[in-house]
Amino acid sequence: AKTIYQNPDFYANLYDKPANVARKGVALKAIELMLDRAIYESQLRREMATSVLLSTKLRGEVEAANEKLREGGS
Repeated sequence: AKTIYQNPDFYANLYDKPANVARKGVALKAIELMLDRAIYESQLRREMATSVLLSTKLRGEVEAANEKLREGGS
């Protein structure tokens, strides 16, 4: 995404016709939306990994609590 800003033609074309300027604006908005989506998907993956880790860490505690409940709560 940042390579678009490294291309001198990007800046030269900004001084072109208003339609080109509008197209560049739309392209930049599209890139922003794609990056937002990638960040969102990354956060979902992190949340899933954290959930699995937490579930694994708590498995023993859950089994012990269930065993106590089966024995009558004593």
